[in-house]
Amino acid sequence: MAAGALDLYAADARQAGHNIVSIYLTDGTFMIASPTSIIKGSPHPNAAKAFAEFMISKNAQKIFPEDGGYAARIDVSPPAGSPDLGSLTILVVDYDDIEKQTGEIKNRFTEIFQ
Repeated sequence: MAAGALDLYAADARQAGHNIVSIYLTDGTFMIASPTSIIKGSPHPNAAKAFAEFMISKNAQKIFPEDGGYAARIDVSPPAGSPDLGSLTILVVDYDDIEKQTGEIKNRFTEIFQ
């Protein structure tokens, strides 16, 4: 069992022949986006903008499912054997709340897994 692990690791293991199944809970699952951004003051902002636009293009996003990950677009099919993104209940992560509770969360994690 892996909690919080990137599903790409499981996809790699499946491709290597391991019998691994990813389970998406019906009451919700987390999706962690892999953002692309343009740094303020960067020397080539137009090139950065072109790259960011390319990264969200359908052609670029088709690469991710081939490697076992989800695309950031709903018009790109999910990885082989994975449910359609629209069929999943996505849990919203409140990063501000997590930041406020960081110490408590780390302490509780240590208590459980040490």
